[in-house]
Amino acid sequence: EKKRMFSQNLMLFYTGVTRQSSDVLTEQKKNTADRMTVLQTMCQQAYKVRDTLLDDNIDDVGAILHEGWMLKKQLASRISNCSIDDMYDKAISAGAIGGKVAGAGGGGFMMLYCPLEKQASVRSALSDMREMPFNLERDGTKVIFNVRR
Repeated sequence: EKKRMFSQNLMLFYTGVTRQSSDVLTEQKKNTADRMTVLQTMCQQAYKVRDTLLDDNIDDVGAILHEGWMLKKQLASRISNCSIDDMYDKAISAGAIGGKVAGAGGGGFMMLYCPLEKQASVRSALSDMREMPFNLERDGTKVIFNVRR
């Protein structure tokens, strides 16, 4: 039940930006020693999310995701850009609580935590982006179909 409740509050949008993740990851790796405090804080967030879910404070995960996104952007200069920041800001203004770009950053997919009652507003704010249906899976990422619109 918790997994279902959590999952129904997640939204995934394609940013429309493709990039070589290796470009972002190369800079991030170079910065690792100088960003160790940020990385340690991000690691602790996994425990905070676990505790939040166990305590039935599911919406608090959104705030943790927001904090994590602010931290992740400090790891390398190309993790975000004006377009991604604008997309994120629109989603937050429309009712999302938090989110992050999946993977290395710099493009690809943005996952948002948004209560059900705010999702229509977020869809409207991001109407130029493609929303991707998904489910949480125990075994990781699997593409089960890909329909172009």
